[in-house]
Amino acid sequence: MIVDCERDKIEVTAHELLKERFGEIILRFGESCGGLFVEQQFLKFIESKVGAGAVESLKCAHYSQYQYMIQRFYDRIQIPFTGEDTSFSYEFDLENTCPIIRDYVSVKHEMERDEWVIELDYKTENLASQDICSQELEITLKISLSISRFHLNRLVQLSVEQPNMD
Repeated sequence: MIVDCERDKIEVTAHELLKERFGEIILRFGESCGGLFVEQQFLKFIESKVGAGAVESLKCAHYSQYQYMIQRFYDRIQIPFTGEDTSFSYEFDLENTCPIIRDYVSVKHEMERDEWVIELDYKTENLASQDICSQELEITLKISLSISRFHLNRLVQLSVEQPNMD
């Protein structure tokens, strides 16, 4: 079995092994999930804080600042977060990270009250990670079930081709 975990998808190819070489492909499966989807969860969370449409407007009008905000999330939160440290916490300073977003925020009073800081903690990040992990677990279960079905069908086929000579 070859598992290719990319940034936005997981692809699995299962081959039959025949005397030190790969035989036919018995399963090929791909599913969209991975680090990109953690970033999408982050952007949804940010939008829940700054108001609907703010992140999309930022992306359209100031793509480089949008990308910088994502890169900052990746470097400061996504990479260091392991899911093991329940005291994990990070104050994401939106005003310093992406000052132009102020022009698109519909809840300025709330953001000013919070000094443009969004608290990201273990609970926030763990929910996003659990969603991604549950997708990956579902993929693994689908793969295991498909491989089991293949082998069961192969056994049935062999038993029909070679009747018992008792």
